[in-house]
Amino acid sequence: MCLELIGDASECIIMKKYIVHGLASMALAAATSSAAAQSGLPPRTQDFMRDAIQLATLLGKVHAVRITCNGRGDQYWRNHMRDLLNTEAPGQSSFRSTLAKAFNDSYSRESARRPICDTATAAAEAQYAAEGAEIAERLAVHYLPK
Repeated sequence: MCLELIGDASECIIMKKYIVHGLASMALAAATSSAAAQSGLPPRTQDFMRDAIQLATLLGKVHAVRITCNGRGDQYWRNHMRDLLNTEAPGQSSFRSTLAKAFNDSYSRESARRPICDTATAAAEAQYAAEGAEIAERLAVHYLPK
């Protein structure tokens, strides 16, 4: 929900979009920035695979919400998904197919669930922001061990 200090509902929706954008970008950056340099990375564990699939699912949901509110021309999150695929699953592989399916399935479900841009859609973005922050933390541990 928005802070009471925010003026109107449209400002609330804008604020939540920025929160989702920032946290999901952090998750994507954590997942992809170090992956380009393949040497010295820890092996991909089941936990990593689970988190990458959850990130793909989250990106599908956020893409659906953004399309609902901004129109089909807005491919921002889909482009991030493509970057995730190219970094984490280059070439044809079962992992790439799994990530793409997670994105596509969650996009379809979210599009059907939220056909209009309203306050409930904005509230969903806040939920996805929280999920993205958790995923970002877990993925960062894989690439940046303590």
